[in-house]
Amino acid sequence: MKKNRFVIKKTFKSKKNKVKLVLMEKSLIVMKQFNSKNMLEGEYKILRRGCERLNIPKPLGINIEGKTLFMSYIPSKNLCDVINSSSVPLKVKNECMEKLASWLVDFHSYFKSSEGVMIRGDSILRNFILDEENNIWGLDFEESRYGMPEEDIAGICSSVLDTNPMFTNWKVELCKRFIDAYKSLSGWEVKNVNKLVFKALMEKAGRRKNGVVLTKFAKSIENLDF
Repeated sequence: MKKNRFVIKKTFKSKKNKVKLVLMEKSLIVMKQFNSKNMLEGEYKILRRGCERLNIPKPLGINIEGKTLFMSYIPSKNLCDVINSSSVPLKVKNECMEKLASWLVDFHSYFKSSEGVMIRGDSILRNFILDEENNIWGLDFEESRYGMPEEDIAGICSSVLDTNPMFTNWKVELCKRFIDAYKSLSGWEVKNVNKLVFKALMEKAGRRKNGVVLTKFAKSIENLDF
């Protein structure tokens, strides 16, 4: 992409990168500045390969030296906010989790090869959005790598459970619905999700102020039948 003047319209939340919505040549686009060239190139490859088949942003340009990626903008709501909102009916949340399972099956199936299954990595609710037509889109693929699909499934479940309101019964049921939908749509055997959810929660517990609470609930999740 050529160097053009742009106007910053919004700054998105991001712990790892600088992500902004900018107006450039009368169009709104997303500008993402990475800390690492490797992360930039990894995400660019995923987007370039999958954008025509999957609900992921379309790459519009890349600046290797500036470690910057330009992408299409999708007007949307963040899925984390939708799931945790008290004003969103449980029926809608159930539908969102089933759509999320479908998105994840499509991603894993598309990037499956003789080398294994490419997982998206960093599978938290904040890395998914719900567009104006209620379609799920995935964002942020700098941590994508070959791995087990269960790692993505567990990452999403741990994110559902550990965001406020935390560890409610209806959230446990959301996770079960999500996992059942993934199994049904993929036809794949899914193993040890509860153990991986426990592991993900324990890793977060070591980094957070509410680590004691997370540890307590993580132990209760370890023995659940997902």
